[in-house]
Amino acid sequence: MVGADIYDRYQDVTDWSALSRAVDWLWVKGTDGGGRAPTRADGFVLGARRHAIPVGLYHYAQLVPSPEAQADVLAAEVRRLGATQVAPALDIEAPHRPGAFAREFARRFLRRLVDHHGFRRVAIYGNSTMLAAIQPHTLGIPGLVIWCADYGLNDGKRYPDVRPYTGRVDVHQYTSRGRLPGIRGDVDLNHALTGIPLLTEEDVLSALTDGEQREIYDRVHAYLNSQNVETLTIVRRIEAKVGALSDDEANIIAALRAKSDNLTPEEQAAIIRDQLDGSVLRALRTLLTEDQAPEEAQA
Repeated sequence: MVGADIYDRYQDVTDWSALSRAVDWLWVKGTDGGGRAPTRADGFVLGARRHAIPVGLYHYAQLVPSPEAQADVLAAEVRRLGATQVAPALDIEAPHRPGAFAREFARRFLRRLVDHHGFRRVAIYGNSTMLAAIQPHTLGIPGLVIWCADYGLNDGKRYPDVRPYTGRVDVHQYTSRGRLPGIRGDVDLNHALTGIPLLTEEDVLSALTDGEQREIYDRVHAYLNSQNVETLTIVRRIEAKVGALSDDEANIIAALRAKSDNLTPEEQAAIIRDQLDGSVLRALRTLLTEDQAPEEAQA
C-alpha cells in the first residue's frame, strides 16, 4: 500500500487519473505554523476527491504560536476542504529539535485535535531521530498513527531499518526520490505497515459538532426545496460520491428514488436527515465543499 505526500512548492499533479491508479492515499500540506499553506492545497484536495483518492492534510509545525493554536488552524482547514478521509497529521521537524520541547509540543498539539476537535485518529510525522527523542508511542494519544521518515540509501527502494527509533511505526516514508505517474518530478513515497491511515465514518462524524451536522441537514432541505433541483438529482450525486454503501443505506436510497414522485420535499429531507448517515453524510459534505470551492480550484 503506497501513499504520497505532496506540497505545491515541490510537486505538480499533471494527470489525476494516472495518479489515482498508482497510490492508495495522499497527504497534502495544508497548514504551516499559524496560517494556511498556499492555496494550491485547495486544488490538490479537490483533485484527489474527484478521482476517489483518500486525502488528508498535514501541518508543518513552527515554534510559535502555541501548539493548540496551530492545531486549531489545521482542524479548520480539514473541515473547510473536507479533507476528512485520512488522519490529520503533525509534521514536526526544523525549526524544532529532538528533545523535551518537541515532545511536549507534539503531545499538546495532538491532544488538542483529539480532545477539542474530536478526531479519533491523528498522525505524527518525523524522521527517525526526532521520533526517537519524542517517543510518540508513549504519549498516550488514542488512535495515533506514527509516520516515520527514514530513507536508507534514498534510491527509491524501501529499507525497513528506522533506527535510532525503535517504537511502533505505522507508515514508513522511505524515499524523497520516488516517481509516480501523474506527478512531475520527485515525490515522497510512503509504505503503510499497519493499514492505510484512513478515518472511519465514525471518526468523521465525531469531528463534526452538532451545529455542523445540523447545517448540513438544513442545506439538504434547502436543496430539495430550491428551484429546479429534483430529489433524484441530489440522490444520484450522493450515489456517485459514495464508494461503498451499507445494505441499509442502499435500500434507503433505492426507496427514495422509487418514491420521489410521491414524497413532499419535507418527507424527502426527513429521510436523508434521519436515516442516512456515515458515508452518505461524508458525501454530502463533499458536495457542499465543492459548491463552495473557489474558481481556481475547479480549473
